[in-house]
Formats: sequence, C-alpha cells, structure tokens
Amino acid sequence: PYRPETEMVLKKAIEMNPQDVTGYYLLGNLLYDHRPGEAMEAWGKSGKINSSIPMVPRNMAFGAFYSDKDPNKAIEFMTRAISLDNSNPIWYSELSKYYDESDADFKENLAILKKNLTVVKKDVNAPKIYVELLNRVII
Repeated sequence: PYRPETEMVLKKAIEMNPQDVTGYYLLGNLLYDHRPGEAMEAWGKSGKINSSIPMVPRNMAFGAFYSDKDPNKAIEFMTRAISLDNSNPIWYSELSKYYDESDADFKENLAILKKNLTVVKKDVNAPKIYVELLNRVII
C-alpha cells in the first residue's frame, strides 16, 4: 500500500545511489496506481540501469496498455519480458490481450504461444487463447 514515508525512503535511497535499480523499480510499483506517468518513468530508469530484470518490461507493458492506451507498445514491452523469462504463464494471457487490442498480426502472438506451449498450458486462459488463434488460422 502507498504511504508517503515509503516514497520518501525510496527517493532517498535513489539519491544516495542513483544506480539503485531496485529503488527505481519499487518506486514505480508504489506510484503506479495514483501516478502512472511517474511510475513508468521510474521503471524506465530501472530498465536503463539493468535491462535484464523481466518484471520491468512486464510492468512497462501493463502501464503502456492501461495508462497510455498503447497496445503496440505493450506488446513490445511484454515480448521483451518474455524473452528475458518465459516461465510466467500469465504473461502469455496478458500478451494476447495486448494483441487483441492492437493492429499487430495475431500470427505473431500465435508463434510466441506455440514456442512456449509447455508454459502456456500452465495458465488458466492462455491455452484457450492458443486454440482460438489456431482456429483463426484454419478458418
């Protein structure tokens, strides 16, 4: 939950260590609900310092989709997150939602789901989405 003192502590940690990837990441998480623009900025700084943390582009995808209303950017970020860590089943459902709202070719989404089918099967929604996409190819 958001508390002003938590924000102050994180900002002080970042001031003391401007390369504090975790500080920026946590600050983004803290701010997103009420100040999504600042959250995206904090996550962006975290990603610039260390581009190998998969939750950073995943959160950026969420923000791009829900706050910025940019599903194509969300796809870009989520694809990056999955390339860093393909073991999170729900990410495939999230990615598919972004594809549904974008003008991107659904076959790209299908290819990602197919490539990671073992993980996709572990999600509640992703296998259904996979079958729906397969049906679109057949029809």
